Amino acid sequence: MSTRDQRSPSSSKLAQLFAELNTESRHGRRWQQLIDRVWEAAGARQFDPSQPGPEIGRFEALRVRGMGGFGVVFEVRDPELDRRVALKLCVTPSPKAADALMAEAKVLAGLSHPNIVTVHEPGRHGDDVFFVMEYMEGPNGHEYGQGQPSPSWGEIVDVYRGAGRGLAAAHDAGVVHGDFKPANILLDARGRARVADFGLARKMIEHAPAAEQQGLRHRPGTLPYMAPELLRGEAGGPQADQWAFCVALWETLDRSLPFEGPRSGELLDAVERGLPDPRNLDVPEALRELLRVGLALDPSARHPNMHALVRELDRLREPSSPELTPDPARPQHRAAALGRGAFLAALLVAGGAVFGSLSSRQASPPAPVELAREAARASELQPEFGCAYWDLDARSPEPDEKLRGVCSLIRLGHFDEASAIWGVIHGVRNHSPAATGIEGYTRWDLAVDTLVVAQTFLAEAETRQLKGNSASAIAAANESAWWAAAAGDLVTTIRDGQHNSTNNSLKEKEDASSALREAHERIANITARADQLTGDG
Repeated sequence: MSTRDQRSPSSSKLAQLFAELNTESRHGRRWQQLIDRVWEAAGARQFDPSQPGPEIGRFEALRVRGMGGFGVVFEVRDPELDRRVALKLCVTPSPKAADALMAEAKVLAGLSHPNIVTVHEPGRHGDDVFFVMEYMEGPNGHEYGQGQPSPSWGEIVDVYRGAGRGLAAAHDAGVVHGDFKPANILLDARGRARVADFGLARKMIEHAPAAEQQGLRHRPGTLPYMAPELLRGEAGGPQADQWAFCVALWETLDRSLPFEGPRSGELLDAVERGLPDPRNLDVPEALRELLRVGLALDPSARHPNMHALVRELDRLREPSSPELTPDPARPQHRAAALGRGAFLAALLVAGGAVFGSLSSRQASPPAPVELAREAARASELQPEFGCAYWDLDARSPEPDEKLRGVCSLIRLGHFDEASAIWGVIHGVRNHSPAATGIEGYTRWDLAVDTLVVAQTFLAEAETRQLKGNSASAIAAANESAWWAAAAGDLVTTIRDGQHNSTNNSLKEKEDASSALREAHERIANITARADQLTGDG
């Protein structure tokens, strides 16, 4: 694939990406139209605050807050109680899965604990099930750990003490999480950790049709956090949650996973080779020992239960030991000051900040667009942070500042944040190309820009793969495939419009058809290379 020089004037999960939904053989893009409508309505509200969002059940969808392998999380308004809540729409692979999820919701609604996200009610949207939950103002655990300045080990331990208490309470009630990871820790407005998504992955796997279970056999959780007993195909339980908890804690402390492998077999090999030297972690020895025990191959050799593990974390934070005293220079809670690593939460609170200074009310907290602009300025000085561009045709525009900023965020490894920002920009520009303020900007230009985003994700994925960082390479490749497909949807719409148009000359139609064919070829190329990196090809 040819690329233009990565010159400086060239530039959500969102969130963790829709990996499973990204593959046509699974569920396709079953909610693409709904997601597009939510983005479009969110963009339109920047110009007309009365613009309503689409409905999911009785709820008004305001924004897309994140995506994951088993669903999409929306910020919604409950019109009956006039309050904001979160709604997770789950990929529901079969009627049995729907019934199981509805039953699971009743169990989860009975979990009442300060460190567990409260489930208010379940519902159905077509064939799929959704859960209505408390709305969390703060970032998730992954965004928190990636923030700048980096949280201290003590601050991280404080977050995980709360999450551990939530897990322990669930285990006491007979509920196993089954998919614990940093992204399932949500911080509320006071910085208190709350655990979400108990049991959802397990229920959907158990009730998936046989043909889909084949593709999901290694996914009773999220691969990097799966305990060795799960990787061997054995049943999991509270001790598997403990393993996932310790992997997540290690990752947040070190910003890298203790074990990596693109598939279950390779990951199990890495686990059985043994834990990396914990002395490389810049934390007290007692915390290293806690992780060694929690990551024991034999489940019976781990901490007796989550209560015991949390007690050890509590001892670490006792102020009687000088070594364990919190750094007074750091705030006790960082949820209100997300820094650079948690753009997504701030982005969705700030809303229109992505599109420029729409009102003075958006000027007080640092908005994600400021980071995007800072990244764009960085790309002018450091071309390697720029877009991976290629000439689609003579009409290809130069990337504007926002696109350059998104590309720079990708190059800096802020994949979720880059997708979040581009997702909102994409929704607004698709709704109203003129809203860009760029003279002559069309949906064709948006398709090209979206392909630039996909290409940049792919280029970064391939770079990281060459450096041996397979986990981040897979994450970037998943993002690339998602945005390539989004560009493909736009190109298909443009193509259909060209075929139906009677206003264009034959030569204009031929030129457009040639460019559209090249775009489809480019999309297929990006998707194939991304699938090869993720192991789906």
